Amino acid sequence: RKIETEYAKADVLRELVQYLPKSLVGEVLVMLHTISSNFNRAYVLSRLIQYVPNLASETLNTIRMVESKSSQAILLGEILQYVPELAHEALETVQMIESDACRTAVLRKIVKYIPESFVDSILAVFKTIQSEFYRVDALRGLAPYISASKMNNVLAIVRTVESESYKADMLKSLAPYIPESTMDEALAVVRNVKNETYKAGVMSRIDPK
Repeated sequence: RKIETEYAKADVLRELVQYLPKSLVGEVLVMLHTISSNFNRAYVLSRLIQYVPNLASETLNTIRMVESKSSQAILLGEILQYVPELAHEALETVQMIESDACRTAVLRKIVKYIPESFVDSILAVFKTIQSEFYRVDALRGLAPYISASKMNNVLAIVRTVESESYKADMLKSLAPYIPESTMDEALAVVRNVKNETYKAGVMSRIDPK
């Protein structure tokens, strides 16, 4: 309680909650209410919910009051592993982030907590990233979580990429996860790459023999 700055107090509380007995949860909540910043309160609650699931409603309401959409999305992503039904809201929040760089970073951070049934929604957010540079970065994080049944959808997006360098980088990211059923489509996209060096680099990942 003697810690002066709100962020420092939130940081200490967040680290302590994993060690506190449930009998002291009420004390933590009292201290939380002395913190005026919605972000700092949500920062603690997003860890506390792991140990006290019935705080889900309060945690969600506090996250919704955080001004920054990037911070909202990151906090929602963090609690998705405990409250997976918030996946839709988390992805909607990511979509509202204006910066491609921030949208990409947040999407990569939360994708591991998004249920597989939301792959279409993840791809919808991915398609809102305008910069091909950040699309490459996003796909590096998304590739392991794209189901085999959706690989054709991703390849269709990759096919539209103008830069051959970025297109090749995207294909390299996807290569380890391309199922046999989609291999013909993947090879068709590779053949669309005119630069022989880029094409060879992709083929070495798809067929390293």
